Parts: sequence; C-alpha cells; structure tokens
Amino acid sequence: MSTNPTAMAVDALAEAAPRDHWFRPIVAGHLTVRLALDETERAAAQALRYRVFYDEMHARPDAAMRAARRDFDAFDPVCDHLLVIDATRNEGAGGQVVGTYRMLRGAVAKAHDGFYTAAEFDISPLDDFAGEVLEVGRSCVDADYRGRPTLELLWRGIAQYVFHYDVALIFGCASLRGTDPAALALPLSYLHHYHLAPPALRPRAVPGRYESMNFMAPERIDAPRVLASLPPLIKGYIRLGGFVGDGAVVDTQFNTTDVCVVVKTDLVTERYARHYERRRDAGPADAAPPMSSPEPTIQWSRALATGRLTAAALWTVALVPIQYVATRLRLPLARRLPRFYHRTTCRLLGIRLEIAGQRSRRRPTLFVANHSSYLDISIYGALIGGSFVAKQEIADWPLFGLLAKLQRSIFVDRTATRDAREQMARIHRRLQSRGNLILFPEGTSSDGNRVLPFKSALLAAAEQPVRGKPLTVQPVAIAYTHLDGIPIGNHLRPMFAWYGDMDLLPHLWQFAGLGRLTVTVTFGAPVSAADFASRKDLTAHLFDAVTASHAAAITGRWPEGLPAPSRRRWLRGRRRRAPRLA
Repeated sequence: MSTNPTAMAVDALAEAAPRDHWFRPIVAGHLTVRLALDETERAAAQALRYRVFYDEMHARPDAAMRAARRDFDAFDPVCDHLLVIDATRNEGAGGQVVGTYRMLRGAVAKAHDGFYTAAEFDISPLDDFAGEVLEVGRSCVDADYRGRPTLELLWRGIAQYVFHYDVALIFGCASLRGTDPAALALPLSYLHHYHLAPPALRPRAVPGRYESMNFMAPERIDAPRVLASLPPLIKGYIRLGGFVGDGAVVDTQFNTTDVCVVVKTDLVTERYARHYERRRDAGPADAAPPMSSPEPTIQWSRALATGRLTAAALWTVALVPIQYVATRLRLPLARRLPRFYHRTTCRLLGIRLEIAGQRSRRRPTLFVANHSSYLDISIYGALIGGSFVAKQEIADWPLFGLLAKLQRSIFVDRTATRDAREQMARIHRRLQSRGNLILFPEGTSSDGNRVLPFKSALLAAAEQPVRGKPLTVQPVAIAYTHLDGIPIGNHLRPMFAWYGDMDLLPHLWQFAGLGRLTVTVTFGAPVSAADFASRKDLTAHLFDAVTASHAAAITGRWPEGLPAPSRRRWLRGRRRRAPRLA
C-alpha cells in the first residue's frame, strides 16, 4: 500500500464512492473535488459555511444554526453539494472539507419548492429558456485555501456536473459585502451599465426589496479598475461572460447586497473542455466523463506567428513611404491606398470577413461602430474608405501612431473639455470635405463579448448638417465569430479582443500564431440626427442597432430584419466571394 498521503486519499475516495456514481473525483495535488456522498459530508459542508459566513463574515444565525454550528435551510436536502477535500488535513473528517458549492437543477426544483433565488429575484424570464438550468450558491472556501487552485477545482467540478446533466444555463445570487447600496455605488453601477443581462434572460429584484444599481453614469466609471476590485466570485462570473439582473437586494442576515448572476454554460464548458480532453486517459480518479461534443484543442504555431508578422511588417514598410508621399502631396492615392493596405493586411494575418448589410455609399457618412481590438482598424479600414476618430494618445504610439496619421485620423482628447469645440470643428471640416469618418462611441475597447454603453457626447458631430443636408450616420457592428471554421465561445473571444491593461506585443504574438479567424461585420440601416428628437435618442438607437447585430453574429441567430452574412476574402487585391456558410 502506498504511504503517499495524496495516493492514500484517492484510494480512500475510490473505496467510499458508489461504484455506479457518475461523478469522477478530480485530484490536483493534495486537493480533491467531488460530490457529497452522504448526510455526514453534507453536514461538513454546512459546518464550513457556518465558519465562513457566521464566524468570519458575521452573518446572523438563528438559534438552531448557532446550536449546531452549521448553516442550513430547507433547500439543502434536495441539492447536490460539491466539495473540495484535503484528506491530509488533521482536523477530523468534517474539517477536511475546505470548499463547497451548492447546486440545484431545474428539474429537481420543480418537483420540490422551487429555487432559493426566487426569494430575492423574479426569475420568471428564465422559465422559457431552452434546456436545463442550474442554480448555484452558498459557495465558500476555507480561509487557508482561498486562492486560484481551489476556485479552479470548484469550477472544474461544476463543468463536469454541467456536462453530465446537459445544463444550458447557470444562475444564482452573488454578494457584495455591506448592506448600504449607496456605499457600493461604483461596483453596482459598473455591473448595471456593462453587464446587464439581455431582456430575455434578465431577472429582476422582487418588489419591496428592489434596490437600484444605477447610481452613476457610465462615463464616470473606470471599468477596468472596478472589474479588478470586484469579489473573486463575481469577477469569475463576469470573465466567463456572465450577466447580472436588474436591481440588487439587501440581505440583512448575511450582511450583503446581492445581485443575480446569469451565465450560459457554453462559456464554462469551453474553458474546461480542453483540460478534460488532455486528462481523458489519466485514469478514473483524474478523468472527466466523456463529452458528447468535445471542444477542439486550440493549436498555436510559432512558425505561423513568425511568418505572418514578418509578412505584415514587410508589407507595411513597403507602403508607408508611398502613403507618406501621397499624403504630403495631397494626391487622390492617399485616400485609396489605406483600404488596399488593410485588405492585404487582413489576408496576411489570416482574417476572413463575413459581411452583412450594405455599406452606405453616401459621402460623407459617419460610421458608428463597436470596438474590441487593434484588429478592428484593419478590418474596418478594409471595408470603409475613410479615417478614424482616435484618442489623442494613439498619435504618440510607435508605428501605430504613424499609421493612424498616414490614414489622416483625427485625434481627440476626451479629457480636455476646453478644446471640445475645436475638436468638433475639425471633425466637421473633414465631413464638409466629403471625408468619411469611423467613430467608436464606447470610448474604449471591450472584451468582444458585448457592446459597451455609447457616450452621446461623442456623437455631437452627427447633429450638424453637412453642405445643407443632414449627415448620414450608419451603425456598424464587428464580432469575432470563428477560428478555423469552428465557433468561438465567449471565453476564447478575448484571445482576439484587446482591452483593459493587456500588453500589446504579447497579445499580437499570440493572435498571429492561431488559425484562420472569421470576423462578421454588419452594416445597419443608415439614419440621420434629424430622424430623432435628441442626440440621446440617436445614441440609444445606434447602440441598440449595434448590440442587436453583434448578438446575432456571435450567436449565429439572425432575426428577421437582419440579413445573414456572406463570406469575403481578398486575393491578389481582388475581392471574391466564397460559398455561404451553412
């Protein structure tokens, strides 16, 4: 018999687990994740919850809980309890449970008393969701084990559970410390503006307990900084592409303010399917159950990255002097060459384009687009003959600043309110000269999974007529949809999006070594400011149009009124149409 503590723990688990139990324990070092097998183990999870929630976080137990030193309610007996166990811990069997998650499937909830979340949120919008749903909650980790390894194990356990029961949607309450929503104005406002669930999946805090989350305008929020400051659990949901419902609820028993989180499970399975693929032959204690539709392993090639970046660099070096001369001499070539440059750059980098809708042929047109990556510049530049309205700091960037200047970009300082009038005047002069402009009203780049709120101040130029006629404004949506013909899920999309505090060069190197990227660009119906009562109404319309097109592209579901895309690529400088996707 082995004397290794981890091996002994695995042997003990194998002996304890029923032979027909489908959940296979996952082992990482001296930690194991599996489902609770009996009432004793469920009590150990409840004891851990009591230590964390009541002893550490000062929640208010009732007399029965205080006497038993366990956190329990009427839902526990019908839930499955996921456990992280350290069998080497010398604190008795119960003390070996160092992490837990409680899970309640929709099929079980319907047969009993419903969901715990329903006491705080109206979750009726989830009733019509196709497929099994799973409520998760009561998650906690022992103070000595709070770190990425334990959280990773819990999520790997949830992923195995999701695979087995074919769960389509995860939801539940997630908490912010404190019972004063006003003191939590920043994180609540961030969640409301940047991660609000679509109406079809949007729970709402129940009447009488509803607390508004909209404390401040999105332009006052430093989104990357707020995201970094969120509790790890909520941050994890958001990074998996999760959403929150409308309104928060104050939970005085637990001294928290709760939000309702909703996550589609493809975002979970994409993240962990590759891990399970690698582990399939590792043996029963460390393997996941077979998947009905395994995800492909993402391949990265150093040779491909080197070749692509070298070709793109040589192409750039060859055309920069030509564009520089054309710009200085104000030749017509200065307008045409950037589009040719960007088309070829897309080809060299392995980017294929699917185009939906028709680009406005009117000059000038203000194209209002979402933005998630530096790749957007070449993609929009390949399709639209025009210049960008860019942040002032881009002008000082190595190489990219030069390329932006050679494309006659207009640089604006959004923090210099005193210069706002002059900046708008420069934009208007360009439009008066019949030059198309491409504007990113989000003000920053997103993670590619959603469209960030539009800032109406950036659309002031749209209100001014050009040559006596209303300016044409066209919404444009970009979405990164496929890699080597296989749909990209929400977890993989940030491999192409560039946002937050990501470093540019490592991100570019990573992208260049991947396969062929398919990008869908949707041109919406052109409008003008004269069609709306105010600039805010125009902004809301453009935001809704871009959001709808972006959502259709990443889901592959094109509602009536949005044309399905066709695939285009550029070969030898000529545009040819490949067969439509099935």
